[in-house]
Amino acid sequence: MCEYVSSSIMSEIAKEKLNVLEVSGNCYIAEGNLMMYVSGRKHVQSNEKTGKAFNETGIKLVYYFLTGSDNVGKSYRSINEETGVSLGAITNIIEELKNMNFVALSAGKRILVNRIELLNQWQQSYNKLLKPKLMLGRMKFRDMSAREQWSDISLPVGSYWAGECAANKIDGYLHPELYTIYTEGRLSDLMRTGKIVPDPNGEISVYRVFWNSQMEGNVVNNVLIYADLMGSGFGRCLEAAQRILSNAL
Repeated sequence: MCEYVSSSIMSEIAKEKLNVLEVSGNCYIAEGNLMMYVSGRKHVQSNEKTGKAFNETGIKLVYYFLTGSDNVGKSYRSINEETGVSLGAITNIIEELKNMNFVALSAGKRILVNRIELLNQWQQSYNKLLKPKLMLGRMKFRDMSAREQWSDISLPVGSYWAGECAANKIDGYLHPELYTIYTEGRLSDLMRTGKIVPDPNGEISVYRVFWNSQMEGNVVNNVLIYADLMGSGFGRCLEAAQRILSNAL
């Protein structure tokens, strides 16, 4: 029993014939002559209030802190300029992180503490609250050749491989089956590669960039790779996420 299971994960659970029931009513139950299979119902949001540090603004700010070791120690004005988060929100979120024992003072300077615990709380909130709102659409590779040579595709400036693709680029351990791209542009910009076309059921999920600064190269930060892999729910992705946690975070 759990809070929510996506349609893709429910399909995998059904293949394994594992019984599951979640809050939205999605389920797979096979017992004797009884068979119940419900999938695709929307996630029922909990009435539980989310703290400022893990609402949408907080998720963006905590990401900024997690991706730069010195970021949390910068002046509020610098943080505001680099993230676009208001000074009032920065003040409230940092105070909440202090109360949660994620931010402390060392030699008069703010530092992150209990970073792995913060990372995992952040990725759960990101996958549940923010990521679904960033979805721009789905696409697919033009043909099998383009799919097999996905790593050679030159993405437009401001577009980045993420999830399984990014994990593959880090150490080659995970061979991607599902593909993720974050972009500052539009789906039509990706079509200009000549290798990718729109498809509502395609294997490529495209999300809107939620951070301000441009990254080097064409792969997202390790923090976001970890979050995408953890949010997938697939065993092979969870294993790859742990490799990244151990070797790159």
